[in-house]
Amino acid sequence: THFYILGTVVNSILIFLHHLDKESSSFNVLQWIYQIHVTRRLLECLFVSCFSSSALIHVVHYVLGITYYISVPLTIRNCCFYVSVMGDSSFLSVRFYFGFIMFIYANYKQYDSHVILASLRHQKSKELEEGSSAAKAITIQKSSTSSSPKGKSIASYKIPYGGWFQYVSCPHYTTEILIYISLIIMAQNIKCTSPLIALVLFILLELGHSALSQHD
Repeated sequence: THFYILGTVVNSILIFLHHLDKESSSFNVLQWIYQIHVTRRLLECLFVSCFSSSALIHVVHYVLGITYYISVPLTIRNCCFYVSVMGDSSFLSVRFYFGFIMFIYANYKQYDSHVILASLRHQKSKELEEGSSAAKAITIQKSSTSSSPKGKSIASYKIPYGGWFQYVSCPHYTTEILIYISLIIMAQNIKCTSPLIALVLFILLELGHSALSQHD
């Protein structure tokens, strides 16, 4: 949640500062599109997701996350294209609209994935169906050494079903990557796409590592 608060605030400030410039007659398209994403994720963390009270994040990952959500808005602000507020849409190409559709769809599927995950925590004892996706809870018992009299403890895990969970282990990570790829597609010049590609490679490595650990 901290990451999305930071991303929303930083991006909002950059948008506000741009519009303070009275000589400016344009707006950064990707800046506003990115604002949609980080705001949605913030609201999702606050009102949809259900986090475990025992969940912890490594300090290195936390610092990397903070750095990332400061870097993305600044990257978009400094190198991406602008469109005139007077109605000049010459920069909005077929490529842009394809990327935008991909952006909307990936956001929807990510939301759907988080609803399924949240449903497993809200109702642990029965199968769920929410919207078009079914979150069927299967309990896995895993033995581990502990200080209990028998020397073992039982940890319960639930496997999410429905949506893209039918195809990949962590669709919420897959869709996050697709969202940033869609920003690259919408970008109109190499000056913008190059730093965005670097950011996507970073998130690909980070989320890929997390996905592998969760899959195991």
